[in-house]
Amino acid sequence: MKQFILKIPEGTNAEDFSEELQDAVKSVNGSFPAGRVIGSQTVDGYDIKLVMANADKVSLDSMFELLSLDWDVLAEEGEPNDESLILPYLIDKSILDEDGEQISLESQSIDYLQTFAGHKWEWL
Repeated sequence: MKQFILKIPEGTNAEDFSEELQDAVKSVNGSFPAGRVIGSQTVDGYDIKLVMANADKVSLDSMFELLSLDWDVLAEEGEPNDESLILPYLIDKSILDEDGEQISLESQSIDYLQTFAGHKWEWL
């Protein structure tokens, strides 16, 4: 099993999957957890979701195309991935003063995702 980061339309929910899509997810022993990646935000109507599947990027992209889904694999565990595809989705982190007041925002590092996902991710 590998982890993947998918770009999917906002609000995509496993409970709403067609029978055909449910069968496709089962065919790759896929898991599709609720909610988007923690610490991420919706960008232009899309969320990122961390999923697991017994497949590779090419197979998943082919499956999405066959099912006419507006989904993309942005990253595949254990393979070189372009972090610029993920970074826009990560919420900036607040920098606080000693009183807990926000003094600035800082862009989130791709390392945040490594910590959260806990698997081996390679970034270009």
